[in-house]
Amino acid sequence: MPDQPLLVTSEPVTSEPATSERQRLILDFPPWQAPDHPPGGAGNPHGQLPMDAAPTATAAAGNPLRPLLWLARRAGLLLLVNESGDDLHAVRAEPYGYHIRDRMRLQVTGDGDGYEYHQVPPGGAVLVAAYGPGDRDVVCGVRLAVQAPHLGCLAIHPPTAKGGVEETVLIWAQGGSPGQVTVMENPCDMAL
Repeated sequence: MPDQPLLVTSEPVTSEPATSERQRLILDFPPWQAPDHPPGGAGNPHGQLPMDAAPTATAAAGNPLRPLLWLARRAGLLLLVNESGDDLHAVRAEPYGYHIRDRMRLQVTGDGDGYEYHQVPPGGAVLVAAYGPGDRDVVCGVRLAVQAPHLGCLAIHPPTAKGGVEETVLIWAQGGSPGQVTVMENPCDMAL
């Protein structure tokens, strides 16, 4: 296995060059690693479950607290990682951002049509948002729509954050999501 994940271009959803260039699929993304500190500690990451959480048949034997879907943050890129064991039939992401001034929300960024992918393999990661130095003072978010055989059709909304959405677990293998992540069943039309 190479030290770095392989970066390949997925099928673009539009013929515009800028949109095509940013469509990315990473194969063999490194799996999620549980934090070294105990749950509930001062450095508790978003989405950490208590140690007494009951694993289910879908959880790996050696790691009952593993995610099916999670967001990774690498060098200004936000990636949706598929550790579900099955292909994700479709993924759609719509990044957005806003400033809050004088108690008013001012939309400052939208990424047009966003990103769309088909047949994301297990162990793969797809680009869902990109952040730069200009986003430090912008509250950023991303709306996700995921369609998979074992999950159905879901709308997922991770928490917003200044400078970009943070790395977080979206759906746990034993079921459920962290409290700050909103997951809703959706009709299978990939609407956000």
